[in-house]
Amino acid sequence: MRDVSGNPVTTTADANGDYSFDNISTQGTYKVVVTPGTGDTLSGIHVTSTSLVIGNDFNNGTLGGNAVFEANVTVTPTNDKKTANAALEASNSTLKVKHVDMSGNQIPLDDGSGNVPDTDSIHAFRATYSVTPPTTLTGVTNFEYAEPDLTNGRPLSGTLNPGSECRYT
Repeated sequence: MRDVSGNPVTTTADANGDYSFDNISTQGTYKVVVTPGTGDTLSGIHVTSTSLVIGNDFNNGTLGGNAVFEANVTVTPTNDKKTANAALEASNSTLKVKHVDMSGNQIPLDDGSGNVPDTDSIHAFRATYSVTPPTTLTGVTNFEYAEPDLTNGRPLSGTLNPGSECRYT
């Protein structure tokens, strides 16, 4: 966004992605430009956001030779709160592998310092995956793999979707 003199006005979004610009004195249409994070890709599906729909209001653009996402936002003295949503496309997904006992509880380490940590395995988004059950767990002497928990987790192979989790018992 630029002020009345043509100078760029910048702000930083909070943890929820919300941002605001203070002291905008002129009504009109402003261009909001967002610098995407590493790997962020805008969805090619564009649906204008409404009070009932969270859409995708941004388009791909460039600023100073750098890739940006940009949207136009119109404000007036009586309509000065606007929302512009960006629909990002996932390029990969993380399969979280949890190690639990037969009751679904985390497996404690032999030395009492905590539990066997979850492990992450990154796969291409919606790609097929295969997970090999571990034969040993670091920090646990008596470990025997029983079966994948198909009720609370993902099977050992399949198609990976966002937020997937595989549990071993």
